[in-house]
Amino acid sequence: MKSLRFISLRMGIVFCLLTPAATATFSQMSPVPFIDILSPTSTYPGHGDFTLTISGANFATGATVQFDGLTLTPSSLSRNSLTVTVPAAAVASAHTASVTVKDPNSNSSNLIKSNVAFFPITTVKAFLNWTNAFSVLDPPSPFGLNFGPPASAIAVGDFNGDGHQDVVVAHPANADITGTLPGTIQIYFADGKGNFTGASPISTPGMRNIVAMEVGDFNNDGFLDVAATDSLVVTIFFNDGAGNLTAGASTALPTWDPTRCAILMPRLGVADIDGDGVLDLVFPISTGPEVAVLLGDGLGHFTQSSKIALPPVNDAPFAGCGVSVGDFNGDGWVDIAYGTSLGQAVFAFNDGTGGFGSANTYSAGFPASAAGDMTGDGFLDLVGAGYHAVNVFTNQQNGTFAVTGPFTPPATVQFIADIVLGDLTGGGALGGFIAGGVGDALIGNGSGSLSFNAPLLGASLDAVAVRLGDFNEDGRLDVVYAGFTDPNVGPNGVAFEYWLQVPGPPIWSVPQQDFGTVILHLGQMSGNQQQLLTEVLSNSGPGPLDIVNITSKQPGPAGTPTQTDFPISTAASTCPLNGGTLQPGGSCTVVLSFQPRTFGTFSETLSVLDDANGVPGSAQNVTLTGTAIELDASIQQPINADGTSVFSAKRGVVPVKFTLQQNGVPVGKDPGPIGCQLPPATIGIIRTAGGTIGPIDESVFEMSADSGANFRIDTTSCQYVYNLDARALGAGSYSVQILVGPVPNGIGSATFGLR
Repeated sequence: MKSLRFISLRMGIVFCLLTPAATATFSQMSPVPFIDILSPTSTYPGHGDFTLTISGANFATGATVQFDGLTLTPSSLSRNSLTVTVPAAAVASAHTASVTVKDPNSNSSNLIKSNVAFFPITTVKAFLNWTNAFSVLDPPSPFGLNFGPPASAIAVGDFNGDGHQDVVVAHPANADITGTLPGTIQIYFADGKGNFTGASPISTPGMRNIVAMEVGDFNNDGFLDVAATDSLVVTIFFNDGAGNLTAGASTALPTWDPTRCAILMPRLGVADIDGDGVLDLVFPISTGPEVAVLLGDGLGHFTQSSKIALPPVNDAPFAGCGVSVGDFNGDGWVDIAYGTSLGQAVFAFNDGTGGFGSANTYSAGFPASAAGDMTGDGFLDLVGAGYHAVNVFTNQQNGTFAVTGPFTPPATVQFIADIVLGDLTGGGALGGFIAGGVGDALIGNGSGSLSFNAPLLGASLDAVAVRLGDFNEDGRLDVVYAGFTDPNVGPNGVAFEYWLQVPGPPIWSVPQQDFGTVILHLGQMSGNQQQLLTEVLSNSGPGPLDIVNITSKQPGPAGTPTQTDFPISTAASTCPLNGGTLQPGGSCTVVLSFQPRTFGTFSETLSVLDDANGVPGSAQNVTLTGTAIELDASIQQPINADGTSVFSAKRGVVPVKFTLQQNGVPVGKDPGPIGCQLPPATIGIIRTAGGTIGPIDESVFEMSADSGANFRIDTTSCQYVYNLDARALGAGSYSVQILVGPVPNGIGSATFGLR
């Protein structure tokens, strides 16, 4: 079963809780559902009705599915799995659908929903194409230059209910190098077109620099809140539904030193661990079992669970790293996976009460992790990353895991600090994205193996914390990240940066179109030499391709008109040459010819200007090439070039001799071993006066030394020679022509008379 699963609300962009507004009641409620896997992971625009299987935890009897707000009733349901039929109308166009599960409860408003899982509706791509990094700037600092990471933490979710994925960032104090002063939290609202507008920042009293943020509806009022920690306390910032955040009470944390994992922007787990209908938090800690569960009360307060009976992993000093949550043993309860500071991987299993007493440990640890079904079998796997390596922990369906890897990223990616998973290609298999100075996409093959796309460089930041979301709503998951930069970046700091995934350039049928060689005479191309060649332009993207224009003109110096030797036939072409739209999956043709104005080797560009790379006016090109040869032949003695030659009709032979010029240069005998090299030529004779006027059959006048209409080549003088029988021709005036190649009127001629 191929599926898309997302680890927890720790993957902020992929997991955000979106619910309608109301006031929640916290008694006798069903647990908060949690989505691990969607199968399939994606589909294409225009697909018919299909079955969607959702795997996870805390699914209660009477649960329903929201698919972009459309309520779907499951045809089968258990605590860890359900299936629904998605109608064709819901996937008619390219976009990314938001999928949630809603459990029934005693709250009449029925507000409690799961995390959001993203379901791309797009065409399949073998390779990923991205825009350049876009930078979102902070306002000028009142303290001068910005210090430290422009955003010390980042998360994603729809905070104002408009259906667009927004970004929330935590800013450190601008004047604080030590990290001990409170900073701010700021939401940047998205417009669904790849743009963000910052709201007013709010202060974070009682906290130092925030090092981690996750999202969730922590008071069950239907609005997405923000959990933030500075590693000493955790505070919930409550959302009023319009994206205005208010700080709640702070809860002290167990001892935790995230720097022991070499991660400065760690991840937390957000899920209903004990099944009481409110969200809890999972933290790595630096003592005991190296993980702690903080049980929520639905009002923003947390109490550390006493049910964690896991033995400590034998490394000191202690530090838990890379927390991920999900149902790893298929019993319908949320489990925990985490790494340790000395390289162990631990899978701890929920006993059905929110307690943890058993775990499996492996020697391939990680400081960052993400959970997902990497093999398509319907069981939750884990991807652990760090130390310039990525490992896949493949679920063996019995609580144990097989380690595959390591998969090594390009050398430009250093220590991997963060990872997210999603179906980036639309191909039905999970991939992901890693952040480690530069960013790099992972492409999964659906069987637990990973390959790396080309690394992406930030405009101003070294990527450290990363999230996914469809920010331009084209059906492809995009990437947003926070990181570090030179503190002396100027008066405007960079809040965060993002790459938009784009459908990729349109596809030309042939990347280079060669028209071969044509022959000119006196600067003109004649005969049937002109050929029309057709280029096919195809739109492989999920959305319409807006074409600005299509041209083969090569611009000349400023102020001069453009010219081309490869004109486009407007009548024969079907592409919108002057601008228009090419629909997804559509194609059109551009018909060209080669019409050189002089001899030489020619190369121009057939260019389509479009918005394929996210910016109108980007170009996709085809190289057009062709060669033109100027051939001219001049008559030699005994026939005069000025036409004054008159011979006796009784003489035996009239020798016709031509020398050849190519591109204005006489063709002479090669001094090397190949000797004289001339192309084959034929002769044409026309009687212009005396006797029967018109062309003459060469068999009437050829000498025995000649054969048919072919010139012989005199390799000594490197000339064309044809001996005419003067007696056979008889008295009259004659025009003789030499014909080479497809030029019908010849490349040289002469006249003479016989009397």
